[in-house]
Amino acid sequence: MKHCILGTIFILFLGTHLNGHVVFGFTTSKTRVPVFESSDIRIFGSPVDTVKVDTSVAKLHSPKKAAIMSACLPGLGQCYNKKYWKLAVIYPIMGGVIYSFSWNQKYYKYYRNALRARYDDDPATVDPLALYPDDRIVTMKNYYQRYRDLSVIGFAAIYVLQIIDATVDAHLFYFDVGPDLSMMWSPRLTPGINGPDYGIGLQMSFR
Repeated sequence: MKHCILGTIFILFLGTHLNGHVVFGFTTSKTRVPVFESSDIRIFGSPVDTVKVDTSVAKLHSPKKAAIMSACLPGLGQCYNKKYWKLAVIYPIMGGVIYSFSWNQKYYKYYRNALRARYDDDPATVDPLALYPDDRIVTMKNYYQRYRDLSVIGFAAIYVLQIIDATVDAHLFYFDVGPDLSMMWSPRLTPGINGPDYGIGLQMSFR
């Protein structure tokens, strides 16, 4: 009998410190052995608040899908994230870079062909830049070649950045940016000895 009492106290103590849900019950047998069952009733302490997180909603919006869509067509991932306004930023920039490539490629070829015409040993070839020295033509050719190459690098950088942007936006798609996360300012009236003091109060609210 003594061992049963000590065992019961130990189980109660263990159940309390492990935040277990413990109730007493007895079987219908003649031995009337104590039975411990799971329940929502706690003997000691306050019940622990349990929050069931539904992860199925978060899986609906896929960052991987947003990245693949942006890789297939620039701006498509932003449309998937419902950030349509970013198309007005991505496409003008990419269009400007493409125009820069076309412009520099045109004049690069012009000076390159002029340099070739000067040394092709064909009397019928007309040198369009006969008044320019060789070093001037080479300098202009290298100038437009350099900015043509930079246009290619710039296009590749923008292409990669818009993929990263779509992926990050997809990760933050369910991020709370509601009124609980805000900063507000308003006039403030503080009682003073010689009368009220006027000022501006700043309030920051976080969830």
